[in-house]
Amino acid sequence: MHSLNHQFDPAKDVNEEAHISNIDQASLARLREHPWWPLCLALHTGDPHRAGHHLRTWQAQGIPLAVVGEILEAQLPRDETSTGGSHVRLTASDRLLRLDCFGIDLLDWQAHAWLQRCDLPEGFALTDATDAPRIGLNLAGLDDWFCRPAALQELSLFAAVWDPDPQRVRVLQAFGVPAALLHAGLPRNGWLDRVRDPQDAMLSLGLPHPRSLTGDDSVLVLGQVDTSEAQAYSPGIQEWPGFDAVQISDHDSARLLAHWLEHCSRLGIQIVRLKPTAAELRGQGFLSLSLSGNPQQLACQYFHGDLHLSVLRDELNWRRDGKPAPLPVQTPSANHRIAWEARNSTTAQAGVCISLYNYADKITTALSSVRDQSLQGIELIVVDDASTDRSLAMAQEWLQRNHHAFSRVVLIQHWSNAGLAAARNTAFEAATTDWCFVLDADNHLHPQAVERCLQIARDVTSEIAVIHPLIHQSCNDEASPQQARRLISGMSWQQHQFKRSNYIDAMALIRRSAWRDVGGYSHIEDGWEDYDFWCKLIDKGYQGVLCPQVLATYVNHEQSMIHRRTNRHVRRISRILQARHPWLDLPMAREDA
Repeated sequence: MHSLNHQFDPAKDVNEEAHISNIDQASLARLREHPWWPLCLALHTGDPHRAGHHLRTWQAQGIPLAVVGEILEAQLPRDETSTGGSHVRLTASDRLLRLDCFGIDLLDWQAHAWLQRCDLPEGFALTDATDAPRIGLNLAGLDDWFCRPAALQELSLFAAVWDPDPQRVRVLQAFGVPAALLHAGLPRNGWLDRVRDPQDAMLSLGLPHPRSLTGDDSVLVLGQVDTSEAQAYSPGIQEWPGFDAVQISDHDSARLLAHWLEHCSRLGIQIVRLKPTAAELRGQGFLSLSLSGNPQQLACQYFHGDLHLSVLRDELNWRRDGKPAPLPVQTPSANHRIAWEARNSTTAQAGVCISLYNYADKITTALSSVRDQSLQGIELIVVDDASTDRSLAMAQEWLQRNHHAFSRVVLIQHWSNAGLAAARNTAFEAATTDWCFVLDADNHLHPQAVERCLQIARDVTSEIAVIHPLIHQSCNDEASPQQARRLISGMSWQQHQFKRSNYIDAMALIRRSAWRDVGGYSHIEDGWEDYDFWCKLIDKGYQGVLCPQVLATYVNHEQSMIHRRTNRHVRRISRILQARHPWLDLPMAREDA
């Protein structure tokens, strides 16, 4: 925060000094009655004229946010233990109260959830009467008040203002507001329990009795889950996809919803909120809910991105365990055999490495795209990662028919499934060329892919390890022609572009000596081996360059690893890569993603 003291500007300071000296004793006497006077006087070390000048300036122009830093650093009189009482100007006889909510609406269930935590007289009720003591729930930022000085001054006339932010409470108190800290640890005043019966929620909101939702490790998910694929039934996990659409038409409905959520939480149901709204992030209403005392129950957990229910429990367990760092990555070295091999007399100029696992219906398309390359002298390495379908047989049959089109072909079989990284490493180890093009069995190359990328590779320096072409993404969804025409790998290679996501597809020409220098591909459970490999190259000082032509097709289908596994586990995978490459800034690696 900036100090109130400013750098010397002769013209400005002379003008300010003139205003300060013009404040007469009568004006000072009036200003001393202002609720901000003690604050202004403290910030100006007891100088009444300077205090008065700044008070007038604040009244006319608003209050600069820099004042917050001054208040938090200054030794101002305040109640160090205020958690809900000493600044409140209410008595036991103040039963009818007028409530104002700032930052959220009184029709928001959060207002009623927080209201149950306020230190209010027993049996209080809310009224619209203008002569009733005014109380406030402040869930608005300080800048909302500082730009409206008259509204901030009006707060000093309230009987009580509760705020869940300790720093805001301190600042409001400094401005003469009877502010007190609001938090979930305060006793409940029974406001929500005045609902006649939980069954009212059935009639008004269409909700079941919370008791019927309880069970071992019960979870209640509020919000729309990812619908990109069918969700399997998960015992104990209950969903309310339409939470955002529930209609709250009056204060009673808002209080009823708050009561229902409070009741669920008190019964030990773990509440999970998907994609919280801006009002919920500002109001923090879920934090007001009581917990059952079960050590396994967390306060409401937010998930800001898409969430697959199949991994929800894993994510909750990770948070319950204290959010431990990922374990070190272990990349297996797979035992394998050469299933078939053939050589021809032509000299190999570049290699193509294909990883294969259970793609018997797609492998021949990928192989044919390599056969049809315009470059003569291609070395083809196919690694079958212990497929359980006819992938190996299909590949061998095709190679036996077409091996004459290559300088060398090698078909390798892993004895057990070791993962994509291990399959690529086996292929690179078996290759003999300086450059190898990576191709997965469900994608295919365009005829000039290897030749054009190799042409660029022959003119690069030793720091360049990757030549990446533009890639056409083929989408099976005919109703989305724009997505079907989408190009990927379109931006040129720059480290900052990798910070938040991977934008270079695995289909690229790789310098084999650089692959060896970084230790090859690393096994990342459930995906992103290529992203990690690019980061490893960057960590070693290597770079890539763009080949500005569409030279390959990425086939987007529901059986791909990214659909079956990667998208589900994106939070855990993000945490692994963030730990391995601290310069990344992956949104899903954040603790509350």
